[in-house]
Amino acid sequence: MITEISDIRERLKLEALEDPEILPHLKRADRDFKGKVFDPADDNFDEVEAVACKAIYYLAPLLWQRIQQKALEYDETLSTFGDMEIFQDYWLGRSDSIPVADEESGSIDTGGIRCLAV
Repeated sequence: MITEISDIRERLKLEALEDPEILPHLKRADRDFKGKVFDPADDNFDEVEAVACKAIYYLAPLLWQRIQQKALEYDETLSTFGDMEIFQDYWLGRSDSIPVADEESGSIDTGGIRCLAV
């Protein structure tokens, strides 16, 4: 096998995938080109290109799944990050919405109206 995982990573950043996840797809793509002849004058460039691109083709469903997971994880960030103030307000609002207990009184501040006896 002439094509290596680094050849695939050179064409597409696959940060979400580990080498052991990529290898079976590389082997499958390499097998698809068994018995095929590439131009020997190009120093194996065409073969590496063909096999690497075919491996990415086979990896597409796995990549899509990982990208979707990341998109869901970052949905809140992406929806608010266009404006720093909106981004900060969003996260401050989430933080402030959590009921917390005051150490001295032990009462939880729910943000509502409180009546205190004098």
